[in-house]
Amino acid sequence: MSNNHYERNDDLTPHASRKWRILLPMGVLVLCALIAAALFISRPRAKSKTPQRIATLVEVAPVHFAPHPTQLSAMGTVVAEQQVALQPEVSGKVVALHPRLEPGGRVKKGEVLVTLDDTDYLLARESAASTVAQAEANLQLEQGNQLVAEKEYQLLGEPVSDEELALMLRRPQLASAEATVAAARAQLNRAALDVERTRVRAPFNAVVISRAVSLGSRVTTSTELTALVGSDRYRVEASVPSDQLQWLELSGPDTDGAQVRIFNRPVWGPEVSRAGTLISVGAQLESEGRMAEVLIRLDRPLDSGPDGDLPIPLLGSFVEVEINGRELPNAAEIPRSALHDGDQLWVMDAEQRLDIRSVEVAFRMRDSVLIRSGLQEGELLVTSQLAAPVAGMQLRLAENSTEQTREP
Repeated sequence: MSNNHYERNDDLTPHASRKWRILLPMGVLVLCALIAAALFISRPRAKSKTPQRIATLVEVAPVHFAPHPTQLSAMGTVVAEQQVALQPEVSGKVVALHPRLEPGGRVKKGEVLVTLDDTDYLLARESAASTVAQAEANLQLEQGNQLVAEKEYQLLGEPVSDEELALMLRRPQLASAEATVAAARAQLNRAALDVERTRVRAPFNAVVISRAVSLGSRVTTSTELTALVGSDRYRVEASVPSDQLQWLELSGPDTDGAQVRIFNRPVWGPEVSRAGTLISVGAQLESEGRMAEVLIRLDRPLDSGPDGDLPIPLLGSFVEVEINGRELPNAAEIPRSALHDGDQLWVMDAEQRLDIRSVEVAFRMRDSVLIRSGLQEGELLVTSQLAAPVAGMQLRLAENSTEQTREP
């Protein structure tokens, strides 16, 4: 009997062992799930807050209306006012050259630039002088013959016709002798002029552009000797929009034109300039772009000033000009960077909100614009750049702008 009981217990042990192996992991999982749930339920919760809108920080400048001069900006080219290619008026061999007759050399009016061999012309002048002397001698003889003829006529005492009287007094012979003297003197003057023409002179104060001959060269009246440009005055040929011509003040008989500043920023530097004067406007518009040509006078372009700090403009240089125009009687000048979409400005209103304002632009300059209407005196112009401007958005002043707006 005891043996049978032992056998039954031995049969149940494997079954109970399998049951515990299954239930124990499941119990652990359930216990972990309960602990996790309890932790989730009891976690601290953040209190929700209503988001606050932050005002955009901006800089502003007060608007001020006053008379403002206009200023036109344009691009132009430096050109010569006087230019000539010198040719001799006589032929000959080059025997001397001016020491500064080289490209870039400066010469003064009346200086001899090229000298030609004058031997033949001196001989021709001596021959012409001899001819004059001979003709004058013949004239004197004829004048003596005329006196004799007049006395003979008086002794004759008979009336004659005017034609016969002229022949008796040898008037045709006298006229011929006088004409011969005049022709001989003209020939002498021509020969003397040819001698003078063997020395080719500078017609004005000039800079040498090129030289085409050397010592010993034989030249004719069609040979180019040298090219010169006047050094007393240059010009700048610039183009401006035709709708801006109304602002220009031209020179008159007793008045100078508008003052002009001439810049060549890449070469001279950003702030270095030369002074010029507006003299005239071209008679027609350019075929492309409807631009008008204006001429600007640049006096003494090769003068570097008493301190030697004035730049020397080179012919053909591309330059920028700023022309002082007529005054606009009542306008507000604002930075060009503050203008948006062509004619819109940003204004801070009394509640420090953004007001996007359309305005009337009277004149546009290189760095600023003149506003005729659309703004009021003392309004605060937003000069900062906003990434996404929206009308009515809240603004706040930067510290430096606050101090500026408080100034009287």
